[in-house]
Amino acid sequence: MRQLCTKISMEQDSAKLMQLVEELTKHLNQEQKGIEEATIQVKTGKGNAA
Repeated sequence: MRQLCTKISMEQDSAKLMQLVEELTKHLNQEQKGIEEATIQVKTGKGNAA
């Protein structure tokens, strides 16, 4: 994801920039979904104890 952010910061073409931002948004949504699922597992006692 860090590489994607670097590409976004350097991109000059607006169409390509929008494509990269959409890709970043997709990754962030997936990450958020994973966090929410992990939180639910912890709250219901189904999470793995670390």
